[in-house]
Amino acid sequence: MLGSERGIMEGHRAAAGAGQTFLLAYAPSDLDTERLMNVARRIGYVSAQKYDRFTLTDL
Repeated sequence: MLGSERGIMEGHRAAAGAGQTFLLAYAPSDLDTERLMNVARRIGYVSAQKYDRFTLTDL
């Protein structure tokens, strides 16, 4: 694991242990990401990250 990936994975493990559900979605463009986040905001998400080729961004 590189950089902050370890902390993120540990957070995912803790969230799963607390019974949280995960959704993985393909959103290659900024427009796709914003559309997905519009849906996520309506249902009340806890956290979101966008994985690009070389970066990981908290949304």
